[in-house]
Amino acid sequence: MVKTLLIALLLIVPAFASRAREGGQVKAPQIFEAQAFSETEVRDFLGRYPELATLDVASKIVVPEADESFTLTLFAEKTNDVYVIHKGAGQTEIEKSFVPFGVSRKTFEGEIRGSLFETLMDDIKNEKIARQMSEAFREDFVTTRGLKVGASYSFDVIEYFFEGRPVKFGDVVKATLLVGKAVSEKILTQDLDTLTWSLVPVIPEPSDRPFYAPVKMSRVSSLFNLARKHPVKRRIQPHNGIDFVAPSGTPVFPALEGTIIAMGRAKAKGKFVLIEHDNGYQTTY
Repeated sequence: MVKTLLIALLLIVPAFASRAREGGQVKAPQIFEAQAFSETEVRDFLGRYPELATLDVASKIVVPEADESFTLTLFAEKTNDVYVIHKGAGQTEIEKSFVPFGVSRKTFEGEIRGSLFETLMDDIKNEKIARQMSEAFREDFVTTRGLKVGASYSFDVIEYFFEGRPVKFGDVVKATLLVGKAVSEKILTQDLDTLTWSLVPVIPEPSDRPFYAPVKMSRVSSLFNLARKHPVKRRIQPHNGIDFVAPSGTPVFPALEGTIIAMGRAKAKGKFVLIEHDNGYQTTY
């Protein structure tokens, strides 16, 4: 029997008070147009704060007032900057501030239907999160077919609050993808050389690992499955191992230290090596 450690994934994401456009990033000028600000007003905004021309807005709050006046608050996606615009009967004013947000951790989970990206767009309606999750798990499960069978997701994300209401998500701090009995987990980690953040597999302590993957592979093509339907014979025939996809000539290492107790050739598996490990398991290659 071959037994390997199957890994899980961690991530970080943003939340919204009210979206100007469902599912996608919106720029500040698009919101100005939707709120019917005049060209003169918009030029004044951009003259005072040029970054508004390309600013990604996480969410907005519109508070109606008397005589068609209102206050519009814009929350920047990538910073703690907040822009407050008051449109009155006689004049329009804009002010920029840097606010301390309230922070909490929120968990999302659900069943995967089709692709992970499509599922998250339906469930969370946040393109940034959907793309981040999809990219992070791209190497683990490369086909949508595998995601359709007993697949689910779970992730924790930082959520930011302004005056008690959620206004945007931060990063996904923890995420897990489960397909059948295979679990893939990763965490958000910073590269100290480039100061960039990316999601990487969780590496357990050596004492917590029953086995290591015996080969550096691009993916697992077939898992251990006692109820597997044979792809050629079309009948139930157990699959008593794990198949790793890798180029011919890729080095193969023991999943754990042990002693070779047999080697030879068999009809079902060709040339093989049988290793016995100190924990009582035997693995075959």
